[in-house]
Amino acid sequence: MAIGEKQKSSRVGLTAVAAALAFGFYPMTIAPTVNLSNGGALGIASLVGASVCAWYAFACNRVDSKLRVTVQLPLTALVTYMTIAEAVTQYRSGHWLWL
Repeated sequence: MAIGEKQKSSRVGLTAVAAALAFGFYPMTIAPTVNLSNGGALGIASLVGASVCAWYAFACNRVDSKLRVTVQLPLTALVTYMTIAEAVTQYRSGHWLWL
C-alpha cells in the first residue's frame, strides 16, 4: 500500500525544494567579479541540486498533469538554463573552485 501511494505522488515537495534552492539559496552565493558574477562552488552545487530535484519531480509526476505542465516544466527549464549559464560564467571567469 505504501509503495502504491509513493508512486501516485505529484512530487510537490521536490518542486518546492528546487524552487527554494534556485531562487532562495543561490542568490545568496553570488559574488561580483569583473563584468560577470558567479556563485562559486556553493552556487553551482545549489543549482545542480535544484536541477536534479526539478527534473526528478517533473519526470516522476504522473498524477497531476496541470501541475506538471504549468509549474514543473517551466521550473525545470528555467533551473536547467540557470545551471548551464552559471557553469559558462564560471568557465569564462576562470573560477572553477571545485577542482
